[in-house]
Amino acid sequence: MVTTALLALLLFLPYLVPLREARPLPTTSPYPNGFMVEVCGIRWHGQVWQAQPAPKAWVLLLHGFSGSTFSFRHVGPALADQGFSALAVDIPPFGWSQRSRPQQDEATCLAQLLRSWAGQAPVVVIGHSMGAPLAAAAAAELGSQVQAVVAVAGPLGAKTDGSSWRKLMALPPLGRWAEVVSQRKLLKPESFARTLASAYGRDPQPEEVAGYREPLLVRGTAKAVFRQLPWRGRAGASLDHLPILLLWGREDRWVPPRVAESTKHRWPHAQLVWIEGAGHCPMETHPEVFLEHLLSFLGSLLGSANTAVGTPEPR
Repeated sequence: MVTTALLALLLFLPYLVPLREARPLPTTSPYPNGFMVEVCGIRWHGQVWQAQPAPKAWVLLLHGFSGSTFSFRHVGPALADQGFSALAVDIPPFGWSQRSRPQQDEATCLAQLLRSWAGQAPVVVIGHSMGAPLAAAAAAELGSQVQAVVAVAGPLGAKTDGSSWRKLMALPPLGRWAEVVSQRKLLKPESFARTLASAYGRDPQPEEVAGYREPLLVRGTAKAVFRQLPWRGRAGASLDHLPILLLWGREDRWVPPRVAESTKHRWPHAQLVWIEGAGHCPMETHPEVFLEHLLSFLGSLLGSANTAVGTPEPR
């Protein structure tokens, strides 16, 4: 009897806790260069920075866990200034994209989305942290269109399937508990700032905390995240034929340097570059050094090797 009452309490208690900061998903982008588009049965959000008059290549930017296109606020404009059009995408269920799982594999959806902007132009795929294995999968999907892959503080190995975990987290009370714990503890401004500081390797600015925290307050985010862990993915896309750049913060405590070394061991032809003093997010905390290495790599591949291509209108 006591056990039954306790179980009932655990099942219904989370619905009694108000989620005061929960907010609906916006229907328009908060960025002047942002867009919303329907792909694979759900709505995706992205930002685009277009080179003028025509790009040397397109660069697909994929963020890490709990990130969004906000992570590339320094990178996107700098790439456009140097002649590379950049497309950053919020990977569901993060950022301002829909919280549902797409109807097809994420890499397939990303290839479709990118081609709506870039057509058959040359492409470089960049993935940060969790976005690195997705970058490898997207490169495989895009095929010969891809000129190189860049991994920033993330391994290029395949993601794992977690169907049993997803079935468990599909139980409504567990999903509601995830929302309660997330918004009442993990996303409290002070707690979240400490978490971001551990990734940055320094105290974040208020606008940096807000840039990461606000999308995570969208109703249903925590439930969707826990339902998708561990991340679905395809096995080992071959990257042996592609140039690879590994950019890693020497002081990264989230995905430590030994992961960079093991990734380099897996693909010996990859170029490994350390960013001294940087933590897990070098493109944000050390943008000048990060961009110097990235642009040097892109220039060596595409500076004069490809003719600039036209930019088709997005569909």
